[in-house]
Amino acid sequence: MYWLTILAAVLAVIACVNASYFDCRRSGIECVNSTECNQSTGNCTCTESNIVGVDCGLNIDTVVTDPAMALMCENGGVTVETAGVKSCYCSDPTFYGMLCENRRAEVTCSGDSLNVTIVPYPTFSGRVFVKDNMTDEECAFNQSTDANGVVSYFASLGVDSGCSIETTIDSANATTFSVDVKIQVSSSFVTSGDMVVTASCSYSNDSMTAVGGGLGTVSVDDGANFTTDTTETRYDPVQFAVVRRDGSVITPPLYIGDKLMKKFELADTKIYNSFVLDSCTAVNGPNAPAPIREITIENGCVTEIGKNIIEGEVMYDMTVPIIMVNFSAFRFSNSPIVSFECSVRVCRPTESCMQPTCTGGNGMRRRRSAENPDKFNVVDVIAVRDPYNPDEYVPDIYPSTDLRPKVRHPDHNTDHEHQTESQLCAQSNSILIVVIVLVAAVVLLLLATTCLTVKVLKSRSQVKAMP
Repeated sequence: MYWLTILAAVLAVIACVNASYFDCRRSGIECVNSTECNQSTGNCTCTESNIVGVDCGLNIDTVVTDPAMALMCENGGVTVETAGVKSCYCSDPTFYGMLCENRRAEVTCSGDSLNVTIVPYPTFSGRVFVKDNMTDEECAFNQSTDANGVVSYFASLGVDSGCSIETTIDSANATTFSVDVKIQVSSSFVTSGDMVVTASCSYSNDSMTAVGGGLGTVSVDDGANFTTDTTETRYDPVQFAVVRRDGSVITPPLYIGDKLMKKFELADTKIYNSFVLDSCTAVNGPNAPAPIREITIENGCVTEIGKNIIEGEVMYDMTVPIIMVNFSAFRFSNSPIVSFECSVRVCRPTESCMQPTCTGGNGMRRRRSAENPDKFNVVDVIAVRDPYNPDEYVPDIYPSTDLRPKVRHPDHNTDHEHQTESQLCAQSNSILIVVIVLVAAVVLLLLATTCLTVKVLKSRSQVKAMP
């Protein structure tokens, strides 16, 4: 099985290569293990059979073949061991880090800006700047080096800063802000090895989402002629999770009557300072014979049908800020799956988010300021078992394990977080496994056929030798 594991490692390396991030013709980038750079393609030419990788930096003999001893390398990374020390070799230069967990080009969105992080392939001595804004200090990227020696460039670009940010509105009235970031390999010259990252944030319906982070090689005279490598992330100023009443995460099984809580937290407290829960709807599972949607909270108040499951009123604590709704676990008659679709309105310091006043049998709500346009929709899902029907199949669904970290801004924390959501090689690795299994089957079949053929020939020779 040793050769089979090595074959998998080699195929994974070949399948995951993205030449946009690595070009040995660029200043500071070198081929290792005494290999040569192909000046026509920008790829390294590996001269030894046991040396592979985009930079010829992976020695097959150092690959850890025992899965139990391997590191949790991500994004197609391979575990290697040299002088007793294990590390991850990032097969795809798109990624870097101890476990190949970070992407070299990332974009995140806050309420009023595009936050772009660029980590060029080392060693880099060029410039990173907003295209057509090289000398504008308001649009400048800040360079930093972490404890591991990784050099990164970061800029928070306001959508109204004038940093060549383009605004487009599509037919669905969704607004998209995009900016081109130039990665100039040389500090003095513009070359064909320069790159461009296109970062985009889109206000789609009621939420803001980072929809693009394309990166590719750009020719000197044609800035639009480049390949794209998309990265996606979400801007979520409101975090939502269904948890147990004591605040602990939910792990299956979950039964009817268990004490639960819907927990909403305002994560972006720089842009917004308050929020109110507008509505919540309980929806049955997608495989149910008939769809059911029941509004449990409307205009910020518990509805009549919602009082069957919700205990008390919606609770607010603006010192955190946080919103809590206590309820008992329930399910639909035709489905154990319950999806909670809630809408939350958020307010800036200049706006008014007045908490609703709910009186009598009908929910009444104080009028909210009409100047606040920001509303965000959040969803979480649970699966509830019926204790009187233990034989029923109920899938193990893990709702949001916890509220995610708060949205960071440059003036809050300069050590901004990298958010990686793509696994570039996941599908490729699945295909490789199938191919490897087929190859192994063919080899075994050939061995069996060879053995049978030898046996038959040997038998015939013995018959002819008899007097």
